[in-house]
Amino acid sequence: MVFFRCRKGYHVQGSTTRTCLANLTWSGLQTECIPHACRQPETPAHADVRAIDLPTFGYTLVYTCHPGFFLAGGSEHRTCKADMKWTGKSPVCKIPSDVFFIHSVWKGYYEYLGKRQPATLTVDWFNATSSKVNATFTEASQGELKLTGVYKKEEAHLLLKAFQIKGPVDIFVSNFENDNWGLDGYVSSGLERGGFTFQGDVHGKDFGKFKLERQDPVSSDQDSSSQYHGTSSGSVAAAILVPFFALILSGFAFYLYKHRTRPKVQYNGYAGHENSNGQASFENPMYDTNLKPTEAKAVRFDTTLNTVCTVV
Repeated sequence: MVFFRCRKGYHVQGSTTRTCLANLTWSGLQTECIPHACRQPETPAHADVRAIDLPTFGYTLVYTCHPGFFLAGGSEHRTCKADMKWTGKSPVCKIPSDVFFIHSVWKGYYEYLGKRQPATLTVDWFNATSSKVNATFTEASQGELKLTGVYKKEEAHLLLKAFQIKGPVDIFVSNFENDNWGLDGYVSSGLERGGFTFQGDVHGKDFGKFKLERQDPVSSDQDSSSQYHGTSSGSVAAAILVPFFALILSGFAFYLYKHRTRPKVQYNGYAGHENSNGQASFENPMYDTNLKPTEAKAVRFDTTLNTVCTVV
């Protein structure tokens, strides 16, 4: 990792911090030192700087934190004033304090006798207030070391010391008995990918460097995540539709119940007719069994009715 700072009378434009990546290219933007009459501002780490000459404000520096970092203090932009001083304060870009969240998995390697050995670090517990971390270090032979330490978020530094050993881990025993085995490293951002790397030195005889990268929980558990979200969506739909259909069915059942319990009334041959123009009532002679075919009962009705009654 390289940190850039310009001579007096110049200011940085581009990336203030650049890292050599695995593909042998440099992270960030091309760094330049631009001359300017304004006093040299403080150069922040892990930030990109761009210069803009604004007609209203004047010569302005715009800062952007690198991927994986956030603006923890200072100003996002600073303008050169008439007295040749800069407005605002130098920005501070930091790694999130909860980078070692519970159940996060870090995979990589450690060096023993000059050879790299695969390893996995799983965070078992993290206290956001005290920044204390408890983790399990698993090496190639499935041996486990229980580690504990305090993450110093201001420095992005963590020293994890072993307090318990499980399984076939003979190479760690002597160091464990001397109470000096541990992982001593710093957290950095993957920059271009936005991931995080925990790397440094292994405390212990015949051990060397270590490097662990935090695994993306979305990509590593893609199938389970998709299944979980699908199940969640189905649960929400069921929670909405089930009561709706239950209400419809209960209403239909109540209708059937009322319809079946309603008393049936036999037809007695009498019908009442209403009209907006008047009112009339009569008995239908066609359904009077006491009448002869040639007989008909007189029907009383109002002359204002539109109803036409025909008898046979």
